Amino acid sequence: DPSLFGVGILTDVITCTPPNAPTVTTPISDAQNSTATALTATGTSLLWYTTETGGTGSSTAPTPTTTSVGTQNFFVSQTVNGCESSRAKIEVTVTSNQKFSLVKGWNIVGCPIEGSTDIEKALSSIWSQVETVKNLDSFWDSRNNTAFNSLLKLNWGCGYFVKVKAACDLDWTVK
Repeated sequence: DPSLFGVGILTDVITCTPPNAPTVTTPISDAQNSTATALTATGTSLLWYTTETGGTGSSTAPTPTTTSVGTQNFFVSQTVNGCESSRAKIEVTVTSNQKFSLVKGWNIVGCPIEGSTDIEKALSSIWSQVETVKNLDSFWDSRNNTAFNSLLKLNWGCGYFVKVKAACDLDWTVK
């Protein structure tokens, strides 16, 4: 009998079932030198980290810095009934301020947006002024039935001829 030796027997085992990671919106895009806002997530008792594993969590949501172009990763967990979840990753991309003044008529522009972006989204700042966009292989024209336009996405590092109705400022910040 273990109790004769002053040793108790553990009869209750406490288990911890980790909750799901909190819900986040990612990726987030900010322009260089813009005023960023604190990150957000949906969950209970959130803890914010700068690493995927290890480290010490903070209950204060971080605000990304926008002074340098590049990608920053943040991680957040939630704690429910004393059990901490895995960490959800939030990727914040800081893009350079890419604003260009276009003249009425034809302009040549290079796309600085990483990856491949829908043409309307990439040119959202001047979309109401766009008449035609061309590259070496395809085109988009406002007068065409949508089915006849072959240029649907703009790709990073590629050049385009853009014809606009009036002088305007092209802001490559995707909104």
